[in-house]
This record gives sequence, C-alpha cells and structure tokens, in this order.
Amino acid sequence: MERKLYRVCRAMRLNDADAQDAVQEALLKAYKNIESLREDRYFKTWLIRILINEARAILRRPQKADQPLDEKIPFIPEGENSVAAAILSLPEKERLCLTLHAIEGFSVKEIAEITKSPVGTVKWRLKKARDRLKETLEKERAI
Repeated sequence: MERKLYRVCRAMRLNDADAQDAVQEALLKAYKNIESLREDRYFKTWLIRILINEARAILRRPQKADQPLDEKIPFIPEGENSVAAAILSLPEKERLCLTLHAIEGFSVKEIAEITKSPVGTVKWRLKKARDRLKETLEKERAI
C-alpha cells in the first residue's frame, strides 16, 4: 500500500523526499483519525484523499533557498522510459486521474470520490490524458 501512495505523490510531481514525507504524514493522520472513517470498504479512497491533501500542502509550501536545485525539480526518467516522462508532462489533474486509474487500478467512481469531482469530469480528464499522452508519444516516435 505504501508503494501505491508513493506513486500517487510522484504523479503529483513531488520530489522523492517530499513524497516520502507526504506518505508518512498521510499514514499518521489516517491512524489518528481512523474513527472518522464511516465504512471500512472506503478505506483506500479515504487514505488517498488524505494523501492528496498532504501532497498539495507540501506543494504550496515556499521552497527554501538553500535547497539544492535538483531537489526542487521532480524526477523525470531518462532514456527509454519515455512513457513515464510523457505522463509527468501532463497537467496535474489529468496526470493524477490517469495514475489512479491506469497504474493504481481505481475505478472512475472511486477516483471521483477521491478527487471530489463528478464522474463525468473524471472520464473527461482520463480521455484528455490519454489523448495528450498519445500525441506526445507519436511526436517522439516521429523524431
């Protein structure tokens, strides 16, 4: 489960250290507030929602001036992993929906609950993400 949470953070363009921090904070908050979970079957959705809120809080924090430049820029895979690089180039909302659906296996309905968006919006974001991904990869192949 922790790997899943980490991948969601990376999809939100957090660097490695911030992604680890967000996962730890989300797990700690979930543990402290487990009694607020109404139904056990929604645990994963509830935890991902906490994680997204933690990740967004980290992204809103001002960057420290003494932080090395490579820590400010999220990891973008090099070489043959052009699909991962293309995914990271997507806008955040599309990238998050695509990661939750295609990589983590969440249903459209679950993603709608996690992102607090209508089901139609999630479907539209997935379609846009796939279209942009296809376009980026086709351009790359043409080069």
